[in-house]
Amino acid sequence: MNRGCSSPSLPLVVAIALATTTSAAEEDTLGEFEKAAGVENSRIGVESPEDEDDEFKLLGGALALPGLALFTASRTNEVFRERRAGEPAPSMLRLEGTYQRLADGDVDAHTTRGQFIWSSLGIGGEFTRYKEGSPKQSLDLTSGELLFRFLPCHRMNLILAIGARKLDGDRDETGLQGGLSFGLHPVEWMGLELDLRWAAIGDGTLEDYRAGALFRHPDFPFVALRGGYRIERIGGSSLDGAEVGVVLTF
Repeated sequence: MNRGCSSPSLPLVVAIALATTTSAAEEDTLGEFEKAAGVENSRIGVESPEDEDDEFKLLGGALALPGLALFTASRTNEVFRERRAGEPAPSMLRLEGTYQRLADGDVDAHTTRGQFIWSSLGIGGEFTRYKEGSPKQSLDLTSGELLFRFLPCHRMNLILAIGARKLDGDRDETGLQGGLSFGLHPVEWMGLELDLRWAAIGDGTLEDYRAGALFRHPDFPFVALRGGYRIERIGGSSLDGAEVGVVLTF
């Protein structure tokens, strides 16, 4: 008597396994994120009262930035003039390349960031491309900002930002963005950084939270390795995961 599996059951098991695998692969992480932002619904181009409130809050914060920059300019100028080569907090130019693997879904992200700040005033920008393996698609997030920096000392900086962010996928949306960045470098070889941004995108507010640590060798002060975690979320959807990258400061 044959006590093994009957022949019809094997194809059935294989079929169930393939169906389960296909369902997991077609998770559509990026598509859900776009839907949460309101990019794919029929209200594109129509602002709700909530959208206007978000933009007014960001605009109100922007109006306070020039006054704060002028109030702190004297100390910031002093620290900026006395900066040493490669110091991250008072640096004039910063360039960064980052790779991120999302915690959920088959999604990778590559980010290029740059900023130029002369003493207390500067500009910055970022481009992030999320790529999903299955279904095969991509989502781009681009931002440009005006930056106001306060330098209480050589090991600490606070940057306030106001600008705009664009979400570009199946369709695109652009909205006002604001936030702040904080850096603390207690020792020469290590530093901690925090970036917080809020942008009025589609029917809601896009939240972008980024934290990480920088590690550099004293003999090569211009180059640092960075590791951290980033969360971008809107509505009930989020893109989050660990990230690693290289930072250049001049």
